[in-house]
Amino acid sequence: MAEDEVILIGNWNEAEELLALFVDNVDETIENIIREYLEEKREEFVAYIEQNVFGLAPLSDRYLRWKLSKGLDPRILIATGTYLAAIRLAPVDIGGWGIGILHGEYGDNGQPLKAIGEALEYGTSRMPPRPHWRPMAELIQDEFPDYLMNRLEQIWAGAGMK
Repeated sequence: MAEDEVILIGNWNEAEELLALFVDNVDETIENIIREYLEEKREEFVAYIEQNVFGLAPLSDRYLRWKLSKGLDPRILIATGTYLAAIRLAPVDIGGWGIGILHGEYGDNGQPLKAIGEALEYGTSRMPPRPHWRPMAELIQDEFPDYLMNRLEQIWAGAGMK
């Protein structure tokens, strides 16, 4: 056998077709994986807020009494549920997907929910910061590379490639 000859063993036509299918659909596949992951994280994020997993600063006694007198939810970051309901998976300007509150979403009091989110995240002169977006973003940045690789390996294995 000459040095540049290769002996092919197995069904290389099928392997070539599978590889071409994977390559042709890799952008769509990765976008679907991103959306799947972020939807899971969005649900987890809302649950974390509901359960105060982030250990946010407690409400002042005065504000807690006011919330209770109005029949509002006594938990931190939750009054009527409008803020949590507005946390969505949405396309982002640079292409791709993100978790956030869309422009044009307003609270029950007419205030833009994005502004409320910023005030909650960074605090105001009358309220301590209650960061919840940044810890979640850090969690996603830490977890996503491994999640992506695992999902691609699962897809690869499911297509008969190893």
